[in-house]
Formats: sequence, C-alpha cells, structure tokens
Amino acid sequence: MVIVLHPHDSLQYARRSAAANAWFGTVLEAAQEGDWRLDDIERRIVNDVLNATYPLTSGMPPYTEESLRIRVLRIASWAAILRLAAAAGGWTLFPVTNQDPDGLTRQVGMADLLSAIYTLAEQGEQWQQMIMTAVRGNLIPRGQSVEQWASEHSPGLKRDLANAEHFFSGPGSLEDTLHDIATAHAG
Repeated sequence: MVIVLHPHDSLQYARRSAAANAWFGTVLEAAQEGDWRLDDIERRIVNDVLNATYPLTSGMPPYTEESLRIRVLRIASWAAILRLAAAAGGWTLFPVTNQDPDGLTRQVGMADLLSAIYTLAEQGEQWQQMIMTAVRGNLIPRGQSVEQWASEHSPGLKRDLANAEHFFSGPGSLEDTLHDIATAHAG
C-alpha cells in the first residue's frame, strides 16, 4: 500500500489566513457598528464555543513548549466545535477563501463569523491529518521526532502554526473578540 502524504503548503495557508482575517474583520466591524447584534441563541452558541475551545495552557502563543501534535490538535478541535455550533444554530458553513467580504450585499451574521473562523480551524485538521498519516504510516524515521520530521517535510508549518495560535488565542485574538461580541448589547 502506498501512502500519499501532502506536505504543508504555506501559500495555501497564507490565503486561508488572509481570508479568515478579512471575513472576521468584516463581521467584527458590523458588530461594533451595531449593524449586527447577536440574538440570545447566537450569544449562547458563541459562549459555548469559547468554553469548548478554551486553550488550556498557561503560556502565551506560540505554545512552543508543547509538542507539535498538541498544538495542532488545539487548532483542529475548533473545526469540530464550529461544525457543531453551525448545526446547532441551523447555519451553513461556507468557504471564505477567494471570496471578498467587501462585496456582500446582505447583512453579515453567524454563518459569516463561523465560516471565517472555520477557515483556519479546517487548516488545523489538515495538519493533524498529515501528522497522523505520517505517524500511523511509519513515515517518520526511527529516532526522529514529529517536530524534526515536520521541519524537514513541511517547511513553514511551525511558523504558520504559530500564526494560527495567535489568531485563536492570546491578547487581542479571536478568543478575546468573541467574548466582547458575546457580551456586547447583552440584556
């Protein structure tokens, strides 16, 4: 059996990151200007997402003191939680990469918020799949750590992972912003 393993693509990550930030910025602006206010269900779901994705770490990103597998899993776990959140609220996630949020002719809402975040969370799942395929397929040479293998096999992965960690947690991150959005205009 031949195992096909696709290395991390930094250009693809850059596109995802730019799209996630653009869409998240559009949603944040709408929330700050009062063009979009979360209703009670949306607020509860955002709070549930925050509780389910709490980073459980004592440091600040990037979490280089932790194993690469744990760091990737932390990002990947957002994807499953966001799919559940979208299903719970009846929203459909959609790809935001190569879609310009400035061209929207409708009001932004939860589907936009969740889809923006999902763009990078889904990248975490791809990283997780790449690492698990390498581990399960015995593609990592004996004596080499996952971190060493990833540095050789997928240059740029650690840099892009650190970028994603900053997007998801830490001061001024998605984590802080979601909390602000969820508590704004709460009655």
